[in-house]
Amino acid sequence: MRRTLISVVLVAIALAGAACVADPPPPQQASPRSETPAGLAPAALPADLNGKIVRIAYDTGATETLTFAPDAKSVTAVHTDNRISADSRPSAPAAVVALESGVFLVTWSVAGGVNSQVQDYRTGEMHGTWSHRADPAAPLTIETRSGSVRLVE
Repeated sequence: MRRTLISVVLVAIALAGAACVADPPPPQQASPRSETPAGLAPAALPADLNGKIVRIAYDTGATETLTFAPDAKSVTAVHTDNRISADSRPSAPAAVVALESGVFLVTWSVAGGVNSQVQDYRTGEMHGTWSHRADPAAPLTIETRSGSVRLVE
């Protein structure tokens, strides 16, 4: 009986000690100004992409500059690849949807396919898909793409 009482008291002390832990800090919120991915300087989060110029650096080493129309309903993409000389594409229809502050779903057409990207200006990361055909008779291929994104000032 004495052992049981001591065991109950020890368990009660342990539970009381665990209940006295301080409240955890509140969750962090993304501020309208955050550090750039490299942490070099503060970067303003865009409210929209209307009339903006955006630089994408893909994990493959290729880069792309997107120039959005003033209403962001079209985009001009200039793609530079380390293996291929610069290729300027004409303006293409685009759709830009703000998912959160500083995070956008950007979709635009390319010859024979569609690019779709989540551009996160809070983290400087981009994740997306690209659909294309090697030639008009070939089946549609879908590839994933990742990289970094930043506004060009």
